[in-house]
Amino acid sequence: MALLTTVVRAKRHAALAGAEATHLTNLLTTASDIVEAYCHRVFTSTAYTGATVELQDGDGGDWIFVKNPPITAFTSIVVEDAYGDSETILAAEFNRDNNTGRIQFKVDADSDFSYFPTGIQNIDIDYTGGYAAIPDQVQDAVILIAMNLYAAGSSANPGLKSEKLGEYSYTRMDTAAMDPLTPAVKVMLGTYRIFGGDY
Repeated sequence: MALLTTVVRAKRHAALAGAEATHLTNLLTTASDIVEAYCHRVFTSTAYTGATVELQDGDGGDWIFVKNPPITAFTSIVVEDAYGDSETILAAEFNRDNNTGRIQFKVDADSDFSYFPTGIQNIDIDYTGGYAAIPDQVQDAVILIAMNLYAAGSSANPGLKSEKLGEYSYTRMDTAAMDPLTPAVKVMLGTYRIFGGDY
């Protein structure tokens, strides 16, 4: 898992300025993991080719989305049907939207297939996707999560909301309030999410 921002950028925020560098790196790594899990994707530019080609399930349609847009290079797709017949189809036979990662067969595609046959892991997509420079909103979301994690770790009792001494009582923090994925973070990451999810 790649670090999606830098310690230098994070330390510009007063809440993290005093954090020790190794500890802050660990927090940013955890926050980066949280962001990629929430968005269901890898952000850093990665080549999905050879042994690491992206495998997807065909659904019978004539278009498919890659998992990690934007597409920066696209070579081919290997399509296999339920009978074991397969074909390597070159990029020229598809229309694509690099930003969204949508790939669609051209109407006049010169191939045996004009659709992605229904199957499990029967579509192999050879491409490069992701960002050479991580978008500012993603970096800021990582930093906000790291700030939340740092604040929780700095508290003697992060689960405690309030406490009284006379006739002792205490109130536990609502678990939603302890979620590092605050509403603001979710808004910042909204346009980068792929496939929805459990959050």
